[in-house]
Amino acid sequence: MTKLSMPTLQFATMSDILNKSTMEVFTVQEWEEKFDELFERVENGERIGIVGDNGHAAVMVPADDELIRIYSENNNEAS
Repeated sequence: MTKLSMPTLQFATMSDILNKSTMEVFTVQEWEEKFDELFERVENGERIGIVGDNGHAAVMVPADDELIRIYSENNNEAS
């Protein structure tokens, strides 16, 4: 019996995204005050972290073709 070699798929985990040493993190207030600047930075490829007073966090990431495809195909509101 021959062993087949299967390619290993690489997936980014939330930990991978959040642990980028170059990602800046802002408070919600800072994010609101600098929204246009931060949005432009994300459009240019940066990842931006936002943390609320309650400790909840979000990450703004650039949309790549795969993310747009997933949103378009799996989101009924995208039609």
